[in-house]
Amino acid sequence: GGTTVTAYRRLYPGAHVTAVEIDPLVVRVAHEYLGLERGPDLEVRLEDARPFLRRGTDLFDVIEVDVFAGSAYAPFHCLTVEFFEAARARLAPSGLLSMNVYAPGDDPTLAEAVVATLAKVFPTTFERQVEEERVLIAFRQPTSLEAVRALLASPQLPGELQPVARATAAALRASVPGGAVVLTDDHAPVEALTRRMIVRRDRLRTALRPG
Repeated sequence: GGTTVTAYRRLYPGAHVTAVEIDPLVVRVAHEYLGLERGPDLEVRLEDARPFLRRGTDLFDVIEVDVFAGSAYAPFHCLTVEFFEAARARLAPSGLLSMNVYAPGDDPTLAEAVVATLAKVFPTTFERQVEEERVLIAFRQPTSLEAVRALLASPQLPGELQPVARATAAALRASVPGGAVVLTDDHAPVEALTRRMIVRRDRLRTALRPG
């Protein structure tokens, strides 16, 4: 809907954003109803994220991945080693990839698989639990948690971001790959893992329901 574009425009004037969206209806609604303005600082590409990453050569400072299509389920081909390799190839040397992963009630089932997968491609990944999701941040170059917290504490951050930055610095932790399944194009049980979390969530809600 253009929320990220609007935020960049307000907080970092002059930044150029390339928005990749597979559904033209989403783009039309963003422009006509959600206030997304056209301009030279915005390029909108109507296509699947993965072919877009494979074809281009321009490098980005940040790649934000939000591929949940109106539900808990994400397309498996955007969570695999091959996808993250394509994303890493499009990052500037100091760039990072961020993504949200469904984690209801802090259920780590899918997030742990994505962390294990990211670890095959990126040297450093941090995470933060936010409501029903985990936000994962993977750096192209090795990066320490202390260095990230120092950046989050910078007085040069826009004032609106500083409260969020402080909360993130306090909650941020290093992601540990563990023994979770590594997702690849040949083996990516994303739907099964997601379904498992949904079933557990629903059972817990039923157990907590009074009466």
